[in-house]
Amino acid sequence: MSRPKGRHEFTATGGVGFGYVFSVSQNNSGATIDPSTGLYTAGSTEGVTDVVTVTDPAGETVNATVVVGRALAIVPPSAIVDAGAQIAFSGSGGSGTGYVWSIPSNQSGATIDASGLYTAGPTAGTDTVRLTDSLGNTAEAIVTVRAAVSSVDAGSFDLPAVPSAEEDDCSCRTVGASHGHGGGRLVAALALAFGLVLRRRRR
Repeated sequence: MSRPKGRHEFTATGGVGFGYVFSVSQNNSGATIDPSTGLYTAGSTEGVTDVVTVTDPAGETVNATVVVGRALAIVPPSAIVDAGAQIAFSGSGGSGTGYVWSIPSNQSGATIDASGLYTAGPTAGTDTVRLTDSLGNTAEAIVTVRAAVSSVDAGSFDLPAVPSAEEDDCSCRTVGASHGHGGGRLVAALALAFGLVLRRRRR
């Protein structure tokens, strides 16, 4: 089994004993092989099978199967965070060793440490987090950083005082009087409907 871009050196014995020629007769990963040394390099396509064939001068052939494993991957593959927030990225696949983290496109002013702990910068923007393994495989994740929200002081304000009804006022809370001259009830009722304080004329 091989990782994407993994290298393996094939050797051959038997047959006429010399003049062996190596080839990738079934190439699903995008692999290459040195025809004389048998140095095979898997391609970048994961989860596929390649077939390496060795042929001697007499035309005899032997095949070897190479299963190419998972490609390098980052978790999470994308994120949206506030300025200053942190994300713990992790990697898997590829060569499985020698992981190196970097931020090739860094609009927010972010940082990332050797363990994959990312800290967003203070500026809104889009960052690209890259993981590279020991074979040069790479994987990337996109982080969108939102601007920090400043606290807003709503302030305070005073409501105007509600005027108190004088003794000879018609309050908007009073609907008419049981006694009085014509129209008093209607005026008081309208005062309630419109939220007004009406002053009765002295007679």
